Amino acid sequence: MPTDDAKRALADLWGELQSRWDEPGMHDAVLELARQSTLLPELAARYRAVKDDEAAPEARRAFANKRLGAIALVAMHSLDSARTAPRQGLPRWVTVTVAVVSALVSLWAIKQVMRP
Repeated sequence: MPTDDAKRALADLWGELQSRWDEPGMHDAVLELARQSTLLPELAARYRAVKDDEAAPEARRAFANKRLGAIALVAMHSLDSARTAPRQGLPRWVTVTVAVVSALVSLWAIKQVMRP
């Protein structure tokens, strides 16, 4: 969960980015901050606003669109690295249920065989 400090840091860095838009390092710094503080959706919304801004220069809008792609890639990588391996074998409750049912059937069979 992103903290208020992380949100403020992103807002401050975004404000600085607006005046230094042509510096790729600034964009990378904002992306890294958003990745570390789990604020990728917030950053994507900011780039989306630039992309959709009809008054913005076309070059800025096109670059914002490219950054949206980079954000999507980082998000997919984060999800992929957080993935856990699927469980191997049956769930424990299935094993216990089969064992109990088998024991009950065995007891019933023994009772039927031992009946006079």
